[in-house]
Amino acid sequence: MSAEGKLAADLAELDGRVRAAIAAIEAGRVIDVTALDAGIRELCAAATGAARGEREAVKSGLAELEQNLARLAAAIRSRMPALDDGRPSAPPGRAAAAYGKPPQGEI
Repeated sequence: MSAEGKLAADLAELDGRVRAAIAAIEAGRVIDVTALDAGIRELCAAATGAARGEREAVKSGLAELEQNLARLAAAIRSRMPALDDGRPSAPPGRAAAAYGKPPQGEI
């Protein structure tokens, strides 16, 4: 498989996982979406390192993934009204720091 084909296949697989997560949350299931983080980081690294032509080939797919990630975030927020009441939340990275992970932006 070409690098372009692999990037497109990885994008399609990740987008499918995001869509499945949306469907599960909308069906009222509780799911763990933490594994999506690694997939998104890997895909972004691959896309960033890809040749311009490869990036152009998956541009619309990346835009669709971005929209689906926004839908996923909205679905999660809709199931957690106590956390979406407009009050400030804990600083980003606080939970990650508790587990010894680098703060956001240092990955």
